[in-house]
Amino acid sequence: AVFETDLSGLVGTFTGEFLSHASSEDWPATPEAWVVAVAGDGPLHIEEDRRSAGLELIGLFRDISKSIASRGPNMKKLPRLLEEIGYDGVKLHNSRVVGRTIWSVDMSGTIRTGTAEEWFLPPAFGSLASGGTKLLLIGPDTLPEMVVKALSSDVAVILLYAGLLDHAKRHELAQGLRAKAIPALLIDEAVIAFAATRREVRARTVFECGLPYGRVEPYTTDAGRLPPEMFFGRGEELRLIMSKTADGCLVYGGRQLGKSALLGHIARTEHAPEEDRIVVSREVRALGNAEKTSEIWAHLASMLSPHVVKPGSRTAEAVSKDIMEWTIHKPNGRIVAMFDEADRFMDADTKDDYPELARLKKLMEETGRAFKVVFAGLHNVQRMFRQPNSPLAHLGQPICIGPLNRTAADKRAAYDLVVNPMRAAGFCFESHEAVEQILSWANYYPSLVQEYMKGLLATLHGTGSGKAYRVGDDGPLWPIDSDMLFSHRTFGHIEHRIREKFHLTLNLDPRYALVAYTLGRLIVEGREYEARVVGLEPAALLEEASLSWPKFSQRPSPAAFEALLEELFDLGILGRATVSGTNKYRYLLGTRQVLTMLGSEADIYHALHEIEEKDPAVTYDRAIHRRRYKTGSGSGLDDWANSPLTDLQTERLFHPDAHPVQIVCGLEILGLSKVGIALKRIAESGRIPGSPESKLSVDIVKSPKELRAIVDRRDPSGHTQSIVIFAPDDAAQTDEVIRWLERQPSVLDRRVLPILLLDAADKDKRDIATAREEQTQFLESWAAEMVRMHLHQVEQMELDTKAIRDEIMRVTGGVPAEVIKVIRELRRQTDPLGFVKGWQANVSVQDGLFGTPEGKTLQLLDLYDGKDYEIFNELVLDETGKDLVSVGPDLRAMGLISTWNSKEGRIRRSALGSLLCSIALNQNEPEAPSLGKRG
Repeated sequence: AVFETDLSGLVGTFTGEFLSHASSEDWPATPEAWVVAVAGDGPLHIEEDRRSAGLELIGLFRDISKSIASRGPNMKKLPRLLEEIGYDGVKLHNSRVVGRTIWSVDMSGTIRTGTAEEWFLPPAFGSLASGGTKLLLIGPDTLPEMVVKALSSDVAVILLYAGLLDHAKRHELAQGLRAKAIPALLIDEAVIAFAATRREVRARTVFECGLPYGRVEPYTTDAGRLPPEMFFGRGEELRLIMSKTADGCLVYGGRQLGKSALLGHIARTEHAPEEDRIVVSREVRALGNAEKTSEIWAHLASMLSPHVVKPGSRTAEAVSKDIMEWTIHKPNGRIVAMFDEADRFMDADTKDDYPELARLKKLMEETGRAFKVVFAGLHNVQRMFRQPNSPLAHLGQPICIGPLNRTAADKRAAYDLVVNPMRAAGFCFESHEAVEQILSWANYYPSLVQEYMKGLLATLHGTGSGKAYRVGDDGPLWPIDSDMLFSHRTFGHIEHRIREKFHLTLNLDPRYALVAYTLGRLIVEGREYEARVVGLEPAALLEEASLSWPKFSQRPSPAAFEALLEELFDLGILGRATVSGTNKYRYLLGTRQVLTMLGSEADIYHALHEIEEKDPAVTYDRAIHRRRYKTGSGSGLDDWANSPLTDLQTERLFHPDAHPVQIVCGLEILGLSKVGIALKRIAESGRIPGSPESKLSVDIVKSPKELRAIVDRRDPSGHTQSIVIFAPDDAAQTDEVIRWLERQPSVLDRRVLPILLLDAADKDKRDIATAREEQTQFLESWAAEMVRMHLHQVEQMELDTKAIRDEIMRVTGGVPAEVIKVIRELRRQTDPLGFVKGWQANVSVQDGLFGTPEGKTLQLLDLYDGKDYEIFNELVLDETGKDLVSVGPDLRAMGLISTWNSKEGRIRRSALGSLLCSIALNQNEPEAPSLGKRG
């Protein structure tokens, strides 16, 4: 909805009818005339319950004006007048004459804004006036140019004019003050009288009506130092963070879109040690990278010292003890510690099974959340919340700092951000539609609105134009021509800056940009109704995005992709439409402005091409990451291995709705036989991702008899106590074992979780796995993301270049053992790229594979152009006797294709599939070099 915002506010009424009356002969000249005037029906009428106070304010001002006119300013009454206007703690000092009828006084004091009636106070008179405000007392006959001469632009000034200013003097003052960029509040008898007649807070009335004559420039693009007056909206987010509940512990969003501004605002406005309320914020970008995750306790100690933590406390135990003691001695006390840029800390602590997060969560619970920790970051903070065994997964929903249009309150705040500071600056918009256009253009992001408005205001002030600044006769308020909003002199620069900020968020994750540009491609290809109005279902959008998916990057599962789309919706890049009769969504490009920010048709296709070549993310992603486990007794890199299952696949084994009998299917070269030992070692060192909190035993059995003994073992606890791993000899035994397990009470009530390992090289076993797809996890080769993760785990970041990674993927096919082996060798090479190009993988082709329909199809994929799927399908049918619907599931089960969707007409060979085809081709050539194990 478009809010009916009052575009002109109080100043519109003041500069219209009221000032006209002030220039007339009907304006009172004596105290008696004022008594009559305020009781009458004209513009000076004051309602009876406020009449006495109004007359007192007017009389006080007139008394001070008389003293100024007689060249003896009454310094005793001045503080009282300022306090009547709305100042607290007024102190005046250093009074001096700066002109024949001008007195300068240094003033300290704060304006009262703690009221339910919200109004805008420019930072120059509020939080940025910590050094004080200059007060100029001006005689009635003083020329405006003499006033301006006595001022400078570095200090905000209150101009208290004795008597009543006419229109000409007001205009002259505005011309001089604004030309010299002086933030000034003009107060004369008309302003005071108007404040006396109104029911609004006096400070609001005086500032709204007196500010436009001077020049304030309140907008800022420095989010780290955002004045509290320029913080609009986010009321619900602030409430959740400060609440003594589980909500508000996780804050995420795009770059430069408001996270740091929110945390800084809360720390500045809520921190009150004198009230036993400690609210602190710190950036911890180095944690999890240059600093160990355990250093978070040292950061916490520094943030809370000396109010809470003792100087010598640095460890988790000592800091926790100090915090506990403080909360005990101060039962009404609160501690809110906020950590900004916490992504790397989250990544590192997640990989280590959450040691520090678990301690922090325990401390929050033990203090009844009198102590609360808040983590802010990019998308990784939110993704961590999705981990079933994360210590923070049981807390309230993460807070997304996205566009200011999710609630009516935030949308109102967005309107105020556009209208109120501009009104204080002396300008107003021609229509509500103009405000809506600006907000839509900036996608309702507060930081982008600030960027735009700062540039617009600079244009209106003529900054950089080389021309002398002139004010029009039609102000204040000076109207802003709607036709120039997106076509003025500096608009191109503003647009460039805003596009840069927008792309900082879009480039957080290559997949963010891929989804947005894919929708942009659909629009330029004539599918705007689908991509901008009705939306695409996640599966269809994933297939469209797959056309430009980076070659060696891993495609997400449907569930992971849908989570990615939800992140894009939260960030305001995508919109969504409900699928009729369901709780599912279709996704579309959020606004036309998002499309504009993507650029031209050429820009869109160029960006998609670049994304195909882009480095994959190295941050933690449970759909890609394989958990490390210890294999030996040493501490070297060779004593660690990676699970064949991703964390997401492992979590699915334990999902409450999962089938009670689970299957893992894959080729041996992808680590099938290591699934059991990996789960066993991970369980011994901590918790398996997604598993119950109780300690689990992992048993690897070799026969149906051993399997039966564990399944029949009595356990009175009623909880899953044992994971049992079994690799059947053949398909017949597999079928028999599954049918028997599905009838066992201990399996059905999940006291025992059986996991059957089926070799994908065996066609009959493979058929069982593909027929039971809903209970099967298929092993895949490593994608480029996992290669990057491994390079960083073994601290070989200098090898993390696209050229080296691409060669590693080409020569190893993403086979885990081969990737690890070649990287181990690369650490000792002076020419790593040349060395990896000559690497020969110890990977053999399954006997007879390329004589099967599956193997022939894999080779025929060399002829597939990515477009003519049906023609390729006919070719496969002619050459193998089977179509893609028949062979696709087998190729996927063996991990030989990375993409296949018959409905959308997409199929792509995996890195492993390409490697096996290359090996088979070389083996058929007489002069081919040996493909044995590298010596």
